[in-house]
Amino acid sequence: MHERTASQDSDPGHDVHCYIRSYPRHYRCQPGLHAIQGGLHASVTVLQWVLDVYNLVYAGFILTGGVLGDIFGRRRIFVIGITLFTLGSLICALAPNASLLLCGRAVAGLGAALQLPGALSILTVTFRTASDRARAIAIWGGFNGLAMAVGPTTGGLLVDRFGWRSIFYLVVPFGVAALALTFVGVEESSSPEGRRIDLPGQMIKPGSIIRMRSDFATLPRRRTRPMAGRRRL
Repeated sequence: MHERTASQDSDPGHDVHCYIRSYPRHYRCQPGLHAIQGGLHASVTVLQWVLDVYNLVYAGFILTGGVLGDIFGRRRIFVIGITLFTLGSLICALAPNASLLLCGRAVAGLGAALQLPGALSILTVTFRTASDRARAIAIWGGFNGLAMAVGPTTGGLLVDRFGWRSIFYLVVPFGVAALALTFVGVEESSSPEGRRIDLPGQMIKPGSIIRMRSDFATLPRRRTRPMAGRRRL
């Protein structure tokens, strides 16, 4: 396992790196849903999937992303995650129809699932002392909170001024910056001992999440059917 030295731990440049690592977690397209509906002539069902497909893929593969980082290298999987996330966002920005937009959202969700587990692991390995590690995680968490507060408003302003595609284009320079900072400031590390990929569990988990999503989506319709029957009586 490779680790950074104490002098590198105190480098203020890593603070910016902590911020760049946090950006996919608060990637949101809600401010652009109305504009997407008009621009791509999408139905309400499609708009629901624009949100859900990202979350479903993200939730289905996030645990696997951590295992892959431990086995094959945290920086390697982190870089793959950022690349997929940036590529998925670019696909969304260029999408001529709703189908391609959904594909882009799925790719971005997979990228986020590979990136996020590695981010905290890389912080733990990169910052060796407890004080430096606590400072790095605090900065990382602080920027996450800032992104949650500022993201929706910024997204709405971008959509109003430049159109819904701008919220996806904006991700591209951040992705390139994250890749550059990762190659410059992060060394490879891994902990493959005792780690393995649970293929049966990985196959079952996404299917279970999709089934739960479908059940919740149809719940309002199932609850209104008895009421409609009573009214007829």
